[in-house]
Amino acid sequence: MKRKQVVASVMVVGLLASPIQLNMNIGMPRVMAASATSQEKILEQVILCVKSKITIPSSYEKFEYDYNPISKSSSYWYLYWSTDSGDATINVTADEAGHIISYYNYKDDAQKDINTPKYKKADLKEKAFYFAKKASGGLDSHFQYKSGEYTNIYNNDYRYTFERIENGIPMPDNYITVAIDATSGEVTSFNANWNYDVKIPSTTKVISKEEAKQLISKKLSMNLEYHLVSGSTDDTADKTFGKLVYAPTNGYIAANAKTGEIYLNKPEVSDLKLGFKAEATANTADEADISRADGGTLGKSLTTEEISKIKELYKLLTKEEVIEKVQKNQSIYLNASETTIQASLRRMDGTANTANYVWDITFKDARPQDYEKGDYYRPYTTAQVDASTGKILSYFARVPDYYNNNGSNLARKTNYSKADCKKIMEKFLTSQNKSQYNQTKLT
Repeated sequence: MKRKQVVASVMVVGLLASPIQLNMNIGMPRVMAASATSQEKILEQVILCVKSKITIPSSYEKFEYDYNPISKSSSYWYLYWSTDSGDATINVTADEAGHIISYYNYKDDAQKDINTPKYKKADLKEKAFYFAKKASGGLDSHFQYKSGEYTNIYNNDYRYTFERIENGIPMPDNYITVAIDATSGEVTSFNANWNYDVKIPSTTKVISKEEAKQLISKKLSMNLEYHLVSGSTDDTADKTFGKLVYAPTNGYIAANAKTGEIYLNKPEVSDLKLGFKAEATANTADEADISRADGGTLGKSLTTEEISKIKELYKLLTKEEVIEKVQKNQSIYLNASETTIQASLRRMDGTANTANYVWDITFKDARPQDYEKGDYYRPYTTAQVDASTGKILSYFARVPDYYNNNGSNLARKTNYSKADCKKIMEKFLTSQNKSQYNQTKLT
């Protein structure tokens, strides 16, 4: 749907943007797939699932959220709880299945002495393991402690890493980290880099380590190189030394334990993705049945503020609806090759303690570029749409440059006059925000 009114559409950006400048659940509730229910019901269940794993104190009364459907099969919810004063916040990222991807607990404590840890690393190791177990939804039989370290005096926390183990074999690509404040002993962060739906091969019929060594040695090549090393001794200051070494030329090399196939690059598997869709086992509640969660315990109910935010979502347009509004708007430029579409919902602060939700949409041409042939231009378009009204707040379209690589002006044809473009622009602006446009003057 390539449209010719590009001049007018590009002029719209500044005017319309100004008014609001503003991703394996074990023993835990699961959340419905997006195709089986509405976004507001998914948000409700994600909140319930998250609160069944971590504690949200009752003093954290404020609640907000953002939403990012990162692909057709996976979406992330960003949940924010805070105290009324705003000096303490809990931020959680979760996928649609309710898996907690990340957790951050922040308190603005001006009296905190970051230089005097109260606890030793060993003192908090068990607490870190317990939090990893709860926040991951009971994955403790699939991971084990790997390492712990004191970060620095500024963060003043211990960071514990738990590595995934399957069939007694390490799976280093998947791990969980937990950070605990060295003075207060409070968990400050949790991160799970975990593939929940990956297929784990069995350990039967594998080649031996010796066979693997022999196969790898046939593909391993070495270079004679000078490497620089730095260090000091009791008798010398820091110095840099040159060492003559044999170093492998392969950045990565591994042998398939089943077939003996050698990999010189880490294989990429298309079904490795964070999160998965799970059928609902969590109890959902009507508004009349929802009671306020008490502080200090793991809550499976919604607070009044959470219910209010879920109700807001009922009133918002869906991703599909706002994309259609942009695609069907005949006044703006959108190239037919822009078939890759991404959209995310986020909150924008308004005025008088109000908030607005907007959809950020990106249209891309995903074809690979061929710089040798000069085929490098790929159109893309960004749009910001009011999630309540569907009005386009800002818009930008990348169009081809009118200059070639030598800097000479390419031949071009003008189909619209300045007056024509002004009419197109006025028609579009009037359709989106007539009252505001009437208060502007063309300069």
